[in-house]
Amino acid sequence: MVRYPFDTLTVRSLSALLKTLRTSKGNVEGLTANGKVSGNEFIKGDSFMKKKPMVLAGDIGGTKTSLALFVMGEGRPVSDDLESYPSQESSNLESIVKRFLSSHPASVSSACFGIAGPVVNGRCKTTNLPWEVSEGRLAKAFGWRRVRLINDLTATALS
Repeated sequence: MVRYPFDTLTVRSLSALLKTLRTSKGNVEGLTANGKVSGNEFIKGDSFMKKKPMVLAGDIGGTKTSLALFVMGEGRPVSDDLESYPSQESSNLESIVKRFLSSHPASVSSACFGIAGPVVNGRCKTTNLPWEVSEGRLAKAFGWRRVRLINDLTATALS
């Protein structure tokens, strides 16, 4: 069995995002298709989420980049913010993350991205975009304690 050096909330947040993105309608893991929390008493509005350290999870592909903020709920990560952006309209991942965070200000402690391309030593040259993404560069740019890049197929398998 392969063990990954990721904290549980970070990987479970990415897993919840991927499960949400695989559905076209309805609820999955307490999230609706548009990313809003459904039937979860844990979160009591935006002010509660902004006070808790959050995880930013993303699915980075050649066509679109989907990002969501997560906090640990009762037994699973939950979110009420999910947005997708056309990847090809941006010169790098950092610009999409900045755009997302300007619309959804939060205290992000760590981030995890499933990305289309091989991830070697925390770096990825994306397969379908002219991007080079680095865990270290993202951590430095946004002041996050922890950033993980995971190959998108591996991330799907973990979900």
